[in-house]
Amino acid sequence: MCRLAAYFGPPASPADLLYGGSPPLAQQAWAPRELLSGSVNADGWGIAWTVGAEMVRLARPEPVWYDPQVEPLLRTIRSGVQLAALRNATPGLPVGGAGLLPIVEEGWAFALNGYVPDFRVRRMRTL
Repeated sequence: MCRLAAYFGPPASPADLLYGGSPPLAQQAWAPRELLSGSVNADGWGIAWTVGAEMVRLARPEPVWYDPQVEPLLRTIRSGVQLAALRNATPGLPVGGAGLLPIVEEGWAFALNGYVPDFRVRRMRTL
């Protein structure tokens, strides 16, 4: 089961979304509670935030604790809209960059916990 967190409010550091809170999202990668399958959320991570009217994303296929430079980098950023995800890959789906959340498309960011067959971004927008 993936771990998801979102923030909407006054500009804040995306590092707070990943490394703040109790327990921090980053800690839930290696010490998750209530995990239904697997033992860690180490199949990748990502975070998206707004820069002006644009949505940008930083995502990596390794565990969030893998690169100690991520937290200091994210501390230099301020945004009022953020979405973060830790991945525990759904069995049968590829592990790697293509499956990393959040997904950013044409100014939108979204994440889901699981698998939706035949999902297309355009279908969601036409509802």
